[in-house]
Amino acid sequence: DFRRFGGSLIHFGDNPLDASGGVVLGLKATGTAKLKLEFEDINKKKVTVLAEGLTNNFQNYKVTAQLLALAEVSGFDITQIKVIAIVVDDTVSGSKLAQGTVEVNTRGLRLGLEVSPETGAYNASLNTPLPNNPGASEIEPGGHNTVTASSQPDADTFVINYNLANGIDDDFSKWGGIFINWGLNTTKLFDLSSLPDETLVLGLSATGTNRVKVEFIVGEDSNPADGKLDTDANNFLVHEKKVTVIVNGVTGNLQNFKFSRALLEQAGVTGFDPSRIAAMAIVVDDTLSGSKTAIGNLTLNVPGFIVGGSAVLPQVLPDSTLTPETMPRLPGFPPNTIVKPDDPSTPGEDNASFITKSQGHRGVLLNYSTVVTDENPKPGNFVGAGFTYDNFGTTEIETVDFSTLTDISFGIRGDVDQVKFEILDNMVIGQHPDGTDQYRKVELRLTGINPVLEKVWTINVAQYLEGKIDLTHVRLIYFVVEGENKQGMLEVNRWPGTPIINVPGPVLPAANLTAADIIS
Repeated sequence: DFRRFGGSLIHFGDNPLDASGGVVLGLKATGTAKLKLEFEDINKKKVTVLAEGLTNNFQNYKVTAQLLALAEVSGFDITQIKVIAIVVDDTVSGSKLAQGTVEVNTRGLRLGLEVSPETGAYNASLNTPLPNNPGASEIEPGGHNTVTASSQPDADTFVINYNLANGIDDDFSKWGGIFINWGLNTTKLFDLSSLPDETLVLGLSATGTNRVKVEFIVGEDSNPADGKLDTDANNFLVHEKKVTVIVNGVTGNLQNFKFSRALLEQAGVTGFDPSRIAAMAIVVDDTLSGSKTAIGNLTLNVPGFIVGGSAVLPQVLPDSTLTPETMPRLPGFPPNTIVKPDDPSTPGEDNASFITKSQGHRGVLLNYSTVVTDENPKPGNFVGAGFTYDNFGTTEIETVDFSTLTDISFGIRGDVDQVKFEILDNMVIGQHPDGTDQYRKVELRLTGINPVLEKVWTINVAQYLEGKIDLTHVRLIYFVVEGENKQGMLEVNRWPGTPIINVPGPVLPAANLTAADIIS
C-alpha cells in the first residue's frame, strides 16, 4: 500500500509560473522534519526536491533553477511550472503513523484564483451583509507594527493604515490586513452557499497597492457534539484549510468585487467547505504591492460586522422641529408586529412579552420583559415591536415602496433611553441558526427616549438608507429593546396625534354679575 501520504497543491491554472529565477517557500511542520517539493510543468514533467530540517517555526527554503536542473529530467520546462505539490509521506516522516501539520507561506506566489472589479459605478447596496455579525479587526505579523492604525468611519466601513517597512524581509512579516472572524461556534459560521447566487460581494479600496488578496479560512470539527471548531492550547484553529483569491484592479476609490462558491471550489483544496467559513482576511503584502516599503490604507465596505464586541450603529437624536401632532404619516396601513426569542423546542413559551395598539390606534404598544421568571423561563436578551408590510399568512413577500420619500418619522416614548431601529427589504442574505431566512437590513440607534414625553425621530432616507437596502421593496420595520433584565413599555407611533387646539382663557367668575345678567 503506497497511499500513506498527504499534502497540498499550489496550482497556477492557465498562467504557469516561470521559476527560472528560483522559488522561495516558507515552510513549517509538526510530525515530520522533511517534506517533498514536487515541481510539475505543463507537459507533466516532474522534478522532486527534498526539504529537510523543518521545525514548528517558519523557515525559508529557496529552490533554484540550478537545483532543479540537477535532476536532469529530459524536457522539463522550468519556465512553465503548472503545479507545486508539498507532500509528506511515511518515508520522509519516518513513521507509518505520523500525525501533524504542514504550513506553507507562498510569499505572494501568483495563485490561480483572481478577481477584478465589477464594471460600472460603485454600488454599496450590492455588498453582502455579513451574516451572524462577525468581528472585524486589524491583523499583522507578531512583533511587527505593519498596521499602524485602524478606524471605523461608519457602521459599514473598516479602514487600516499600513507600513510594510515595519516588517522584516527574512521572516515573511511584510504584510498587514483586515481580519473578519466568525469565531469557533459552529452555529455561527459563514455559509457562502446560502447567499444569493452563492456569491459574496465586498466593497474594497486601497492606496499604495493595486492588488490585495482575500483569504477564506475553514477549521476542522472532529467532535460536532461540542458545537465548536477544533483548537490548540492557544485557542487557534488546528488543521485549518485556506483558499486565497488575488484581487486585481484595486484603486483609491471603492469598487465592488465578487467571490462565488464556484470560484473558491476551483482551488481544489481538500477539506475546504465554503458553507463553514470561520474567518476571512483581506491582506496587502510586499509582493502584491510591488514594494517592501509600501505605505497606504486598505478599506473594506460591507454591512454586518462588529468592532470591539458590539455593533457601532449610527446614532439618531430626537427631531426638535417636529411634534407628535406635526410629524408625517408612515405610508400605507402596516399591521403591528412583534419579534422576540423563541426556543424551537418550546415554541411560544419562552418570552411573555406582548403587543397591543397604542392610544388612538396610532401605532404599537410593546410590553416587554427579558427578566427570567416562571412565566418567562428563557426570555433572551432582546424584544422588539414594529410594523410589517409583509403578510405572514401568505407565501409571497409583500412590500411597500419608500423610494420617493425624503424622510420617515416616528413618535416614541418608553422605559428605555434608546432602541435599535431596523428596516428590512426583501433580499435574502442567508439563514438564521433555526433555518429561517435572514433579510438585508439597515440598523440605527435611536437615543434620548423619555418615559412620559413622546418625541419624534426622523430618519433621513438619503443619509441613512439610500444605497444600503432596496427602498422599492421595504418589508419590515422594528424597534428593538436590547439587554438582559429589562422590563417595561415602549410606545411607537406611525401616525400623527390629534392636533392640540389652544383655548383662550381662563375665564374667571365675575362677582358683580347676577342671574339677571345671564343671556337667555
